[in-house]
Order: sequence, then C-alpha cells, then structure tokens
Amino acid sequence: MIKQINFQKNILFLLLLLAANIVFVSCDEDNFSQVVKIEIPKHEPKVAMSALWLSQDTLPFVHIDKSRGILDEENQPLPEDASVKLYINGSLADTAVFYSEFNNNREGKYIFPQLNYTPVAGDEFRLEATFDGLPVANAVQVMPDQISIDKAEYIPNGSGSIDGGQLDLLNVTFTDPGDSEDYYQIRLFNLTKYPDYSNMQDSITELQSTYLETNDPTLIMADGALLFSDKSFNGQQVTIKGQTYGGWGVIQSHEVHLVHITKEAYYYLTSLSTYWNAVDNPFSQPVNVYSNIKDGYGVFGMGNTYKKVF
Repeated sequence: MIKQINFQKNILFLLLLLAANIVFVSCDEDNFSQVVKIEIPKHEPKVAMSALWLSQDTLPFVHIDKSRGILDEENQPLPEDASVKLYINGSLADTAVFYSEFNNNREGKYIFPQLNYTPVAGDEFRLEATFDGLPVANAVQVMPDQISIDKAEYIPNGSGSIDGGQLDLLNVTFTDPGDSEDYYQIRLFNLTKYPDYSNMQDSITELQSTYLETNDPTLIMADGALLFSDKSFNGQQVTIKGQTYGGWGVIQSHEVHLVHITKEAYYYLTSLSTYWNAVDNPFSQPVNVYSNIKDGYGVFGMGNTYKKVF
C-alpha cells in the first residue's frame, strides 16, 4: 500500500523551519548592535560662576570654577587666584577673596570681606570674574522691590495629600504690582521646640526650614520652596496655598518669606529643579540648566525678601 504524501503539510513545515532559522540567525549580537564613531568637539573652557543673593544677606559670596568638557577630569583644582569684582551702580564696591575653608567640599567660594552695604530696590549689581587668562565672565542684576505680605495663616491638618493623608496648610496673601512681570519664591520656617536627647531635662528651640509642596499646577516645587510668576494674577491680590507635613516637635511660631526674585533667578531655579527631577530617569528629556552669564556659564540672580512671623 502506497501512502499519499501531503505536500501542503510539508511545505508549511518547511516555511516554519525557514522562519525559525531566520529568527535565530537575526539574534546574533552583530545584528543588534552598530558602532558609530562620533567626534566630540574640543571644549573651550570658560569661567563658571554662580551667585544667588538675597536682600538680607550680610556676607554675599560667589562660586567660581572652570567649565569642563565631557571627557575632562572631574576633580580639577579650584581656582584660588581668580579676580572677582562687584560693581554697584557703576562703581567698584569690593573685590572678592577665596574662602579656603570650603575647599574640601568643592565650594569654590569667594567672599566680599569689605562690602558694607544694604541693598536698595533698583540698585544695579554687576559681577565680573576671570582667571588663567579666560574671558571675563559677567552678569548684571537689579534688586527687585520688596513685596509685603498682607496675610499669612497656618492651618494644622487643613489640607489633604494626593494619597488621602492629612497635611498642614499654609496660606500667603499679597498684592502683586501691576506694572511689571514679576517672579516669586515662598519659603516657610518653623520655630520648633524639641527634647535635647543628650539631656532629657532640657529642650532645644531652633528655626527649621520646612518643605513645602502643592497641588496647584501654576506653582513649581523647587528645593523645598514654591516658585511662581504673576502671569495669572498680574496686579491683583492673590492667595498662594502650600502644604507641609509640619515636621516634628512643638511649633512655637511660623516665619514665612515672600521673596521677589529676578527673572533670571526664577529661570535658573526652575530649570535646576527640572534637571534634578530628570536625573536617573531614562524616559526624561535632556534638560539645559539656565545661564545668564556672558562669556561664561552659571547664574547671577537676586531677590528681595519680606518676612512675616506669626
């Protein structure tokens, strides 16, 4: 008896075998990789400096370093002989000196030891720095006006978090000037009393910075503070709402800071916050941190602070 051959079945089997062979061949490492040679342009170093000054600062300082390329060594020595000058309203106010105490932390701080001056709204500050024959890095800032707080209140358990937990509520009410584009930062400090664990009969009272968060999409959370502009309330009275977990210990009083910051300080702080939020996130977009330094890198920003204790 001669068996009938099922050619259709055999053809299907051969096709499946061919497809499997293609898959296994394509799984070779060479088929999933490609080497592309990229010429990295040579980095031209410039002065990198950063200074964020507030009106209440008694000893303003500036960080000075040299920019580095992606292939340069990270731990380069800090410049200790940079020429750092501050001009106020066109006149030389002071020349900074290197503060070596911070050298181990790569702070690169330069302080202005002879500066005895209380900033006034409208004053123009020009910061210049150079070393090792690099171009003179410079930036100009004008001290903003001080904006007073009309009302501040702290309500324990006055708000809720996204996950349903209880948070304390901070309300800050102020009136925005209507003739300019303005930027703000709000910080909260609590005067807190807690036990001295080295001697339980004593207690310690200190002013603690308190982390603020918000559910308001027009506000930006950055370094424990709230950042925002007046685009949605220009020239109006507004109440900004922040939330906090309150910390531990017994709160004696609250101190809220309303800081009227320059546009450059706002852009820098918001971009820096975005940068840190993107670190180690493979799905985030690259972030360029804002810089307003001419012929250099970094930031020079200012803010005028109004404090309210309640």
